[in-house]
Amino acid sequence: VYNWIPKLTTPTISPTASQTICSHETLAFTSSTTNASPTYQWLRNGGNAAGASTSANYTAGPSLTAGSHYFSVKVISGGCYRISNVTKVTVNASPAVYNVTGGTQCGTALVGLSSSDDNTVSYQLVRNGVTNVGSPVAGSSAAFNFGSQATAGTYTVLASNALCPNIAMTGSSLVNPLPANPT
Repeated sequence: VYNWIPKLTTPTISPTASQTICSHETLAFTSSTTNASPTYQWLRNGGNAAGASTSANYTAGPSLTAGSHYFSVKVISGGCYRISNVTKVTVNASPAVYNVTGGTQCGTALVGLSSSDDNTVSYQLVRNGVTNVGSPVAGSSAAFNFGSQATAGTYTVLASNALCPNIAMTGSSLVNPLPANPT
């Protein structure tokens, strides 16, 4: 009596080519296989991927540390398994996220950040989500401000480094117009 053991096919994952993301971003993987009733174990750097699902889909990030990470999937079927191709993911460090200061004011507000990264990160003040206000300011590893803002609107800040642009800082500052003088 012979027990027939089906030949397992090697699963594939996509994307297959090396990927580069910033540390605040995610990357979605999908696995495909022709094996019957498969179960999945996603792997990162050869070990079980933290928080990985047991489905054919997996999302890496946004908490990956800067550096190289190697993702694959182990597909198990009938007590046997095969491991997919490996996709290299290079993670670049995003600027840290700080709080926008200035609050809600009438007439003018001193808009700034509660802290900042070093001078490898630049910060751009933006009014109403579309208008850059002044030139970008280099980080100083400390809190700083963009000066008094007198034009009514909602002010936000975007941070950029050489590899990860336009990271939104937390919160905003609102400058309301002064009421008209009574006549």
